[in-house]
Amino acid sequence: MKKIYILLFILSACGGPKEITGDSIESTVLSYEVQPNLTAEIPFVFVQFETAADEKGEIQLAFTNEGWGEKDLFKSVKNLKISPKANVEFLKRENEIKLKGKPNKKYTVSYEIIQDFKEKVTTKNTFRPIINSNYFHVFGKSLFMMPNSNFTDDNPSVEIQILWKSEFGSYDITNSFGTEKMQKFKAKFSEFSSSIFLGGKLNLYEKLWNQNNLVLSTPETWKNVDINRLQTDLYSIVGQQRDFWKDNNSESTTVTLIKTFENCPNENNCLNSCEGRGLTNSFATYCSDNLMTTNERLNWLFAHELFHHWVGSTIVNESEEMEYWFSEGFTDYFAYKLLLRSGILSLEDFIAKINEDVIEPHYNSTLKTKPNGEINAENFWSDMEWEKLPNRRGLIYAFYLDTKIKQQEEDNRSLDNFMRDILYNTTTNKVKFNQHVFLEVLHGYKLDDYVMDYENFIEQGNPIDLSKLNIIGIYFEAGKGKVPFMHIQEMEASDKIARFLMR
Repeated sequence: MKKIYILLFILSACGGPKEITGDSIESTVLSYEVQPNLTAEIPFVFVQFETAADEKGEIQLAFTNEGWGEKDLFKSVKNLKISPKANVEFLKRENEIKLKGKPNKKYTVSYEIIQDFKEKVTTKNTFRPIINSNYFHVFGKSLFMMPNSNFTDDNPSVEIQILWKSEFGSYDITNSFGTEKMQKFKAKFSEFSSSIFLGGKLNLYEKLWNQNNLVLSTPETWKNVDINRLQTDLYSIVGQQRDFWKDNNSESTTVTLIKTFENCPNENNCLNSCEGRGLTNSFATYCSDNLMTTNERLNWLFAHELFHHWVGSTIVNESEEMEYWFSEGFTDYFAYKLLLRSGILSLEDFIAKINEDVIEPHYNSTLKTKPNGEINAENFWSDMEWEKLPNRRGLIYAFYLDTKIKQQEEDNRSLDNFMRDILYNTTTNKVKFNQHVFLEVLHGYKLDDYVMDYENFIEQGNPIDLSKLNIIGIYFEAGKGKVPFMHIQEMEASDKIARFLMR
């Protein structure tokens, strides 16, 4: 049963951080105690932990100064104190804070994290600590100083404990590791760094299944988004994806949603109003509150980005941009397909989206015949048409392959089976994804001319003639510029068509 918690933040007297005492903590655990103070004139999050110097008297603390396009994140650190006293050196380029004290001695480290910019939150500063009177939004890498000595090759996963204190008023907390005020978990350095922490006056939407928890959290209200329906759809999206991959071992999933304030000419001209980043057991979302931010847009964003937990994270590209046709294009295809399968998209919406968002812009693009080898980091990240090229090309190719596999009478397989075979091949053999892995797995599906098709459609970039697919109940009619629009032939057969497309 869905639980909705809307908890009020209780104001308390302002003042500096108090010495943290209380619950004893095991010495073998990397332990942090945290006190947010959102009522202070300059709101902050106070962090304290204990660590030990090595035989040289040195302590190396990993803390991001430059990362994810941001610089000078050390500016967000205030009132750093070391007890007993030790020399402190900020190594900006190394993303490290170095302490020099006495050999093998234990030290208590405390500091405050503040928001170091005064302007409103936009997509340009969402990777910096955001701390205001309503909420705090900080990534693990810029909230917690992490002793390098705890994370070693012999001990890559570390027991971590976080005790959230409430000296300055009550607040909600949600992060990559749950919603409890006393948290204990095991994580690698990369997992702890790539985590999200959101707290304050939150609207928390929690749903439990199979011992795993789904959390959707936002500190704001939204004009055009039904948060209750979004939570229901998100639950369906996550469930469909786990069923698809037959993954029952995934950790709980946390999705955060904060508001950005973009300089839009008008509410109808904010096409890039929503962005997000996949993180450890979580997804951080940033949207401006305009007409472009809708349940439909967010559903698509979640369906695409959460699929990257497997394609892009577990199945890793060997040559990045060279395989975007797969990691982005195939992910796009399955985002649509699983939204259709879950009932979030109707058959008519599915076809309309494929036509309008993929087929039409691709076949009208001046870049549609560019070879895959010409896609590189420079043009991909600087030109929207180049960025969309592998996505659209890959989606159409995935649709083509899915249809071809389904049309083989000797078995009941689809591209779903192929994707799980790719996952098994790359993880079992501990290899990255490339064209050789792709063609090796595809060989087992006994498709005619599959190598030639790949070379023709992906490597050379020649558009696929979709009219030759011969899908029962669907026909392709060339529109302007000979764009092959997909149409339903007979609405009476829509259920049969939907079953075929979802299979």
